[in-house]
Amino acid sequence: MTLTTKYSTLLLTLGALTSYGQWTQFGGDDFESYTFGNQPGGDWQNTNGNTSTGANQWITDGTGGENLGITLPANSAGSGNGLYYFDDDATKVARAGLDFNDSGDSFEIIRVDFDFAFNTVTNSAGGFGVMGITDAGNTSYGSPTNRTLSVNLQNDGSISWSGGNSGVLSLSTSYSLSIIANGSDSSFSYDALDGSGSRSVSSNTFDLYLDDTLIGESVGFTTPTLDMGRFGITTFSGNTDANFLVDNFEFFTPIPEPSSSSLLTGVFVAMVLIPASRRASRR
Repeated sequence: MTLTTKYSTLLLTLGALTSYGQWTQFGGDDFESYTFGNQPGGDWQNTNGNTSTGANQWITDGTGGENLGITLPANSAGSGNGLYYFDDDATKVARAGLDFNDSGDSFEIIRVDFDFAFNTVTNSAGGFGVMGITDAGNTSYGSPTNRTLSVNLQNDGSISWSGGNSGVLSLSTSYSLSIIANGSDSSFSYDALDGSGSRSVSSNTFDLYLDDTLIGESVGFTTPTLDMGRFGITTFSGNTDANFLVDNFEFFTPIPEPSSSSLLTGVFVAMVLIPASRRASRR
């Protein structure tokens, strides 16, 4: 093994011990680059063709309007453009997902923030769809075995997860949702989004915040063996007339705390300077 390889190995080992603090944003979508009535593009995967009118996801704006005979509501999830999921056909689903980055990479720890609003609900029992994280490139995340983690969309206008429920939310009202998911082999500590101090989320679980209030704590992953590379939303076949809006997606990864970064920099400098000083003393 060369001296350079030894240094690289030591740095990688020390890097694994780095504690994480705040976040850096690296991706997302606010839908402003798209045209009213079209599906989102770029890193989005859309299951249906753009002209499918039974169930689909189309860009709407601040005023709404008609597209191919379907009335798109004004974007109540945010301002400007948003994405409207509608399902008026019991034999179809509205399904679209966004990869976390252009390369289709997977992440051990990820934070997903976005705004949402229920547009219409049926007030019947059960759920009409699900939001979740899955493998990058996965197009079949309607089944629990194809989702790393899940947050359910209920027919009464609430969201639910394993062990909890938000309660009924107001229609056409914007709410923010944050998912902090830990797919690493150990617990992950971060500054709680509600300002209450440091929190720890267990391995293969996620914390869930509604309007920066913690509502789900260390919720177990649905299928922990899957990677985390895409966020997706899908409606279920057999369910109709419950529709949903989303806006302002932001993806974050944790960054090393300054103290940890300084430690690694110091170690690297020491490893470079010490051999140099030894060589100088031998001259």
